[in-house]
Amino acid sequence: MLLNDQEMQNIRQAIDERSGLDAELLNRCSDFLHTGKYDEAVRNAFILLEERLRSAVNKDGMTGTQLANHAFNSTTGPLAKVLGNNEAEREGLRELYSGAFKLFRNPTAHGVVGYDLVEGKSIIGLVNLLLKMISKAGEMISQALFCKLGHNP
Repeated sequence: MLLNDQEMQNIRQAIDERSGLDAELLNRCSDFLHTGKYDEAVRNAFILLEERLRSAVNKDGMTGTQLANHAFNSTTGPLAKVLGNNEAEREGLRELYSGAFKLFRNPTAHGVVGYDLVEGKSIIGLVNLLLKMISKAGEMISQALFCKLGHNP
């Protein structure tokens, strides 16, 4: 079967829409993944993660590991308190987010890493999970506030 460029684009879009990825993550990274620019895809994924994390904890100016360490501090972190059931889980969250920034975002921000397709897609998948966790925390905080105000969902 021969497909023209538009048909290939339509197929790619249909597959992307079923990927389960965060819509904004998909928007920012899919073209880079499709064109083999895996370092750029990873870099853009982490920019989005940083933006969402900064917004979730209302900390303009904080970036990367500093932001992750603040958000998921095991005793004072606003997101750690919501997502972690105990101190060990809260510390695990801090290590996961901070480690992801150190291991994947920082190298792409300072040079060429040379990720391949499998690595790029895997890292994007990790960022997708981290974004989902932030979203879940936001929903839990909203629900708790709603209940605190005397409303039952």
